[in-house]
Amino acid sequence: MAGRGIDYLSRLNDELVLHILSFLPFKDAVRTSILSTRWKYLYAAASDLNLEFRRKRRKKADQFDYMNFVERLFFSRKSSVEKFRLHWLLSQPPDPLRLQGWISAVTWHGIRELDLFVSVNQCKDLLLPTCLFNCKTLVVLKLRKTGSHDLEMDHVYDDEQYKSDEYSESEEDYDSTYENYYSSESNEHSESNRHYYSDEDSEELGVSIMRSRKIKQSESIDTGLKLPAKFCLPSLKVLHVKDITFPDDDSCNRLLSCCPILEDLHYGFGGDSCKLSISNTTVKRLTVRYLGTTLNNSSLDIVINAPNLVYLDYSVNDLNSHAFANVQSLAEADIFFGEDHGDCSRHIDAVTDLMRGISNIRTLTICGTTLADLRKHKIPIPVFHNLTHLTVWSPGLFLVQLPRFLARCRSLDTLVLKYLDCRKWNPALWHKLEESGVNCLSSFLKTIKIFEFGGKECQMEIVKCFLKCARVLESLEIHFTAKNERKLEITKELQMLPRASKECSVVIC
Repeated sequence: MAGRGIDYLSRLNDELVLHILSFLPFKDAVRTSILSTRWKYLYAAASDLNLEFRRKRRKKADQFDYMNFVERLFFSRKSSVEKFRLHWLLSQPPDPLRLQGWISAVTWHGIRELDLFVSVNQCKDLLLPTCLFNCKTLVVLKLRKTGSHDLEMDHVYDDEQYKSDEYSESEEDYDSTYENYYSSESNEHSESNRHYYSDEDSEELGVSIMRSRKIKQSESIDTGLKLPAKFCLPSLKVLHVKDITFPDDDSCNRLLSCCPILEDLHYGFGGDSCKLSISNTTVKRLTVRYLGTTLNNSSLDIVINAPNLVYLDYSVNDLNSHAFANVQSLAEADIFFGEDHGDCSRHIDAVTDLMRGISNIRTLTICGTTLADLRKHKIPIPVFHNLTHLTVWSPGLFLVQLPRFLARCRSLDTLVLKYLDCRKWNPALWHKLEESGVNCLSSFLKTIKIFEFGGKECQMEIVKCFLKCARVLESLEIHFTAKNERKLEITKELQMLPRASKECSVVIC
């Protein structure tokens, strides 16, 4: 064995090799076919398929050949598909007919996780097959699009309707459509594996493709994610829907009602107005992100009824009203409002009501604009009796509001400040904080973390105030900005600051 390496890779069984290939991008997995005769077609049995189209420019001929190759892989395999990830980020849109065929194929192969991200700026219609929304094995479904058009459900036709003149197609067209998926001119392996599909499967596939073609040519298709009249996703636990609109306010509720064990819901949307109602007893993690604007006589009304909700990520630019019902189990929330809305009473009332509804949580992340909105309300800030961990993003411009908020946190253990810009800070107010000795600072606060620290005078004053007030503080972490030539000098100064807690250590990161 001297001078020769041991080929451990060849000793691995196929199951282990396929598991390794599942971590590679699909093109890299295909490249392993040149390693040996054993590896020639091994990639085709991989349970995880990861397709990404990221090149800005791709020749149409190359794109067509590659899509044909992918189709032969789908329609000749007999093994199951655990995960299918397709991210199409090219300037030219995908062929809707082919895309629907791909999704149908993985659905029939027992797909458990589908991640679809498609740029549809130039795509008139992008259809999703109905079988996807009746898949019994699907556990994770992620749908995201970009552009001015929306993902759309395939219309549902029964066999009798399909046989009518309106939707009929000649046998010659059928044979041509079906044979395109099994052309052997460029890949002999697909020909050798035709027997993986039965005649019944082949006929079902051909019918689905022809239905898609007819729908594609139709001029009566509405925009939005249209749901079939009846559907069910009995195994779905994770649902992420981003930048996709529903044709009516009731569609979202219908979708949720057909997911009996859903635990993780992520819904991101835009537009000028929306009425969103989320009522589900099984959801534990909920993300709602709205990036539109509703200040110009439009409305954003959000209702959440989730008795088992544990985590909430709530990011909106503004809102008219909301209602939280049965969220007593909520333990963690991330609240973000993107801009300062001045004295807009409608928005301020909604923000205050929201904070009052989640006042029992233990972990909270907010932004500086939220502090400003709470200050403008006539009703006092709600008391957070159970809050132990608070993170504030961009508190600098609204730093004057932070002491008032801290005074309402009765059990705070950890305080995190990110992007500390204190151009408008009020030293007098912070000195009052020092004199009054806010309860959470003097009795509970043990850890303070400050990010993007530059060593400015106002920042140093804030650090001094924290060190003087926090009597049980154990750790003060200072994370400097990426480039700071005075880091060593500032570090020495920080280490010399007086501290109310003898156990406190200043950690420079």
